[in-house]
Amino acid sequence: MLNSLKIISFLILLAVFSSLNLFGKTSDIKFTPKLTVDDFVVDSDLIDAELSPNGRYLAVIYNKEATRYLFIKDLEAEGFPITGKIVDKVIRPYFVKWANNERLIVQLKVPYDTDDVIEDSKKNEFDINEYKTFDKTVSVDIHAKDLVLLQESKTIDSSVVHYLPDEPDHILMPYYVMGALHIDKVDVYTGKAELIAKGKRRTFNIIFDDAGNPKYRLDYLSIARVVEVFEYQKDGSWTEVEQFDFQEHDQDYFGKEGEVFFGLGEELSLIYRHKNVETGFYEIIEKNMAKKKSKIVARHDDKDITGLIKDSRTNEIIGYKTLDDTIQRYYFNSKRQMQYDALASQIGDDNVDFYWPSRTSNKAIAITHGRNNPGFFDIYNASENTLTPIGISREKFSGESLGIPAKAYIPMRDGKKIRSYILFPPHYEPGKKYPMVVLPHGGPQARDSSTYDDFAQFISTRGYIVLQPNFRGSTGYGKDFEEMGYKQWGKLMQDDITDSVKFMINKGYAYKNKVCIVGASYGGYAALMGAIKTPDLYKCSVSINGVTNLVKQIQYDIRMAPLRYKKKIRNAVYSQIGDPSIDREMLETNSPVLNAEKVDIPILLIAGSIDRVVPFTESRNMFEKLQKLKKDVTFIKLKNADHNAMKKNKDKRKVYTEVEKFLNIHLNY
Repeated sequence: MLNSLKIISFLILLAVFSSLNLFGKTSDIKFTPKLTVDDFVVDSDLIDAELSPNGRYLAVIYNKEATRYLFIKDLEAEGFPITGKIVDKVIRPYFVKWANNERLIVQLKVPYDTDDVIEDSKKNEFDINEYKTFDKTVSVDIHAKDLVLLQESKTIDSSVVHYLPDEPDHILMPYYVMGALHIDKVDVYTGKAELIAKGKRRTFNIIFDDAGNPKYRLDYLSIARVVEVFEYQKDGSWTEVEQFDFQEHDQDYFGKEGEVFFGLGEELSLIYRHKNVETGFYEIIEKNMAKKKSKIVARHDDKDITGLIKDSRTNEIIGYKTLDDTIQRYYFNSKRQMQYDALASQIGDDNVDFYWPSRTSNKAIAITHGRNNPGFFDIYNASENTLTPIGISREKFSGESLGIPAKAYIPMRDGKKIRSYILFPPHYEPGKKYPMVVLPHGGPQARDSSTYDDFAQFISTRGYIVLQPNFRGSTGYGKDFEEMGYKQWGKLMQDDITDSVKFMINKGYAYKNKVCIVGASYGGYAALMGAIKTPDLYKCSVSINGVTNLVKQIQYDIRMAPLRYKKKIRNAVYSQIGDPSIDREMLETNSPVLNAEKVDIPILLIAGSIDRVVPFTESRNMFEKLQKLKKDVTFIKLKNADHNAMKKNKDKRKVYTEVEKFLNIHLNY
């Protein structure tokens, strides 16, 4: 039944954005045969949706023709009338959350030179994303009136860290003084604020209980990848009680709380996600600081726990998420688990996330997403196990416009099978060969899965098969699988990518002479090594912020580490990549810049000028070496871009445009 509902939802969502009327009637559907670069770069159509705690009101933010809309609708009145709205091209709401059943918290993007931007907005070629903005938070009533600006005089980047269910007229908001985190208790009706806690320059989070009392402060030492935990004392001071070393964990970005995940458990204990050093899988640990005791809350023997599920209004941990192919949610409350299972079992290969507006609510915002689904919003009624559609995050990204997902276990030359994810181009015809792009992930201690990948979908919609192999060294498959990739840069990990490409060619999916290798970070390194080790396999190579000199990268990682953590960083880097004092020959043999003379295919290098993970000089030196050797190389410098080269819209547009042009030239599609 729910699969049918999703089809009905899909039909309705198109009408939503054509009529600007939520829950409107369906209209004729016309699919876009080929999505443009701008389709991928512009803001999503549906930005956010949130139910009031009692489930009566729905607040929705979406875009239409470069204008941002916020609507509040009464779901208990006939016809779902609009009770209030905000419409603006310049001051743009991007997040909503109900403080209580009467007051809505709205976070806004505001241009620095607002008056000048307003004048510019009257021009035909206006693009708000070209202007620098800061964040502001306001409180409004159900009519989107009685606007109260929160923290007006203290900060230019405001947000909310806690919604205080025991005090529904107050929220907790952060601000910074000389780079140090401070937390105010703010009245949502008047805007009056009171300082209740403050941290240091390295503090990235302060955790509070339901009454708004500070409990733990989390300081992050970025280069060392260490989190220091401090406990709040009655006299207002902080005492360090724990230190977590995440320097051996996966991903190019630590991501602070997004990577580690901290929250409160029973008896105000600290719950966090941590990797089991024996199995290599992430598990959930609960540490009672008063009793100095720890226990495992949840673990799985065959898959990672990827995050914690928090109560939508507090720091209380109510469950956790795992990742195999898809994301699965596990709730500690059996009723919530039954409600989730009832829907998730019928979703198929898509993932589904629930956002309950209160602990007792019977309705939730459900967001399904997957390899060819960037996000579909519904209201889920747990009593009836039904969905009422709200809309899709990107109106054009549906049906025939996106690549077709598949997955497979691909055998390697030594018999080992690795999990790989595939996107076939829109309108794929079985039995027909296509040009292909292999897209190895970064890390290399990371992984791909059955979640939406914007860059992969962009390439697929250009008419290419996209192959994403989880080569050995990837996380999510246990310690043994991950450690198979240690000291295998350019070796076994590269061979797995090579064997995956040959599999797709031998099975008749991809043309033998129309394959390009594209990647970012470690994937960018692998793209260059593919050009060096197997030049006959590829027609071209694209490296985005890729490592080019292993010895220099190792030295950089150690040099940038704080003094007290240099030994830990050195040991981790030496074990995972290599020790220059004993492995120098191996490291140099597998460094692209030292083997540039072996490159015989066109190379596209893209690099952010302020990358602090892989220095900009890595790509620049590779370009100069290839240029000196008179190789076919193009270099794109992204000014003021960091390691995430596609974080800013202007950089994302540049990368997508250049990659599309490069692939089109060299794969002749």
